[in-house]
Order: sequence, then C-alpha cells, then structure tokens
Amino acid sequence: MNKTQLEYAVRRLDQIYSDKATVIRERNKKAKRAFDGRAFKRAVKTGKLILNSNYFEQGIDRYTTVNRLFDNLEDFLDKEEPVSKSLYAPVEKEYTAIRDQLYLGDAKEALALIEAFAAKRF
Repeated sequence: MNKTQLEYAVRRLDQIYSDKATVIRERNKKAKRAFDGRAFKRAVKTGKLILNSNYFEQGIDRYTTVNRLFDNLEDFLDKEEPVSKSLYAPVEKEYTAIRDQLYLGDAKEALALIEAFAAKRF
C-alpha cells in the first residue's frame, strides 16, 4: 500500500469511527435538565444564583438578558450529561486494531477489516 492509499484508508476509518461514536452518543445521551420558573425563583431565593455585580453598577436596560445578570446561570441551564466512556470501548478497541493493521499489516486484510467495521452495529 503506498502513502496515498494509506492516507485514504486512515481517513475512511476515522470517518467510520466518528460516525459510530456519534450514533452511540445520540442513542445514549440523557435528556437535559429542565429549569422552570419555580426552580429559578427557588435558586434566586436560596442564593444559589450569584448576581453579576457589574451589571448593577452599570445599570440594566431592556436589552440586558437574564443570563448576563447571573454569573453562574449556565450551571442550571441546558446541562447534558456526558455518555459513559465504557460505551465507546468496543468501538475504540476495534478501531485501534484496524488502524494497527493498516500501519503494520497487510493492505487487503486491513480493507476487509474496515468493511466489516463499517457494517457492524454497536
């Protein structure tokens, strides 16, 4: 396998791996936490939301958005729980084995492994 063929095979393998990782992530991601009006009110009352003092010194106008009034509002909004790395382990193991075969082994065998990896469902 010449250099161009190797680069192509590696790019193809990387794309397949990326696609499979995306499928795993989308299939296993957890819903974002809701932060409704009651929870917002409770967080302000209990002091969990920290007011950004810069805005109160400069003044607030009608274009000031709520998320700029609080330093840590992002901690309460749109939190997406990360997917466990153990779910990626089988894909990563096979990806690494095929990559090793590409660089160290037979080209035909590596191509057959890429085709099997592309067809395999995790």
